[in-house]
Amino acid sequence: MVKYIVGGLAALLPFLLIALLAERLFVGVRAAVHPMLDAMPGTVFHAPGLRLLVVVAVFLCVLAAIGWFAERPAGRAFGRGLERLVLSRLPFYTLLRRIASGLAGAEDEQSMKPVEVEVNPGIRQWGFVTERHGDGRCTVFLPSSPPTGGGTVLCVDGALVRDVPLPGHRLVQCLGQWGNGSAALLAAVKTPSGKIT
Repeated sequence: MVKYIVGGLAALLPFLLIALLAERLFVGVRAAVHPMLDAMPGTVFHAPGLRLLVVVAVFLCVLAAIGWFAERPAGRAFGRGLERLVLSRLPFYTLLRRIASGLAGAEDEQSMKPVEVEVNPGIRQWGFVTERHGDGRCTVFLPSSPPTGGGTVLCVDGALVRDVPLPGHRLVQCLGQWGNGSAALLAAVKTPSGKIT
């Protein structure tokens, strides 16, 4: 039970953080806009509905400005610095970021790639590679099913790990349906000789 609660919290954490930041930003915009509306002559901007509409419009403009800045080189550098100095110290952040980038199909070294792991002779389990080591071993995350937020982390011989050349969301979708859809994953797994298993 506790495993599922922690898994659910880990899955919701990014959404909760985004909602909290958006709420704080909205409160800040409202606190900045209301005095300006009070200073305007006339009674047009004193209607509660219109005041809310102006606050929402300014809030959306601020979000668009943040999005524009995030796409620029200076914004990306700021984001990397913020991630390195603050976010990487938060529990679960690095794991969630790697899972999210793997699910999005990112091809960088930080994303977690879907794999098939032989956990016992003749028994294979779906998972994600979190790290490949120089000595041929791999660290893998084997999610539980159907709630994929929890699971087990193992360090295994790289020979026991086979890449699944499909986007990570296909694996998560399969696990979320108690393994339904494994045929497509199995067809995509290639043996070391290059034959499809």
